[in-house]
Amino acid sequence: MSNHWSSSRLDLHVDLTAASGRRAGLESALRAAIRDGRLAAGTLLPSTRGLAQELGLSRGTVTAAYDQLVEEGHLTARPGSGTSVAEAPPLAPAPAPPGPAAARPVHDLRPGLPDVSAFPTRAWLAATRRVLTRARPEDFGAGDPQGRI
Repeated sequence: MSNHWSSSRLDLHVDLTAASGRRAGLESALRAAIRDGRLAAGTLLPSTRGLAQELGLSRGTVTAAYDQLVEEGHLTARPGSGTSVAEAPPLAPAPAPPGPAAARPVHDLRPGLPDVSAFPTRAWLAATRRVLTRARPEDFGAGDPQGRI
């Protein structure tokens, strides 16, 4: 496990474990620093090139982490002005209101659950009776393993 401290004026502790991945570790460290108040709103972050060099990461990894945090609303990026901490932290999504109890579907199409109430029991019994009364005694035997001719 390698831990890095940014030598810039920012208090960033970045855990770059192989299990979580370098980009995920950087994203988590930045989120935690914003949440804990170590990175105040409006704080200008180091350039992607500078932070990548300090942490021994590729610039693409730092850029991808910054882009993800911009998408989440934690950071703002302005071309020519750099990347800074967003003024208002993103709101957590509100939990979905509980919906009405699931109504039983009219047609349950899950495999293995036939609608036995629609089974034509009377027709099936009539057909079975008709076939069984006409069957010969040898029809009830094991029969030829190769089938009937």
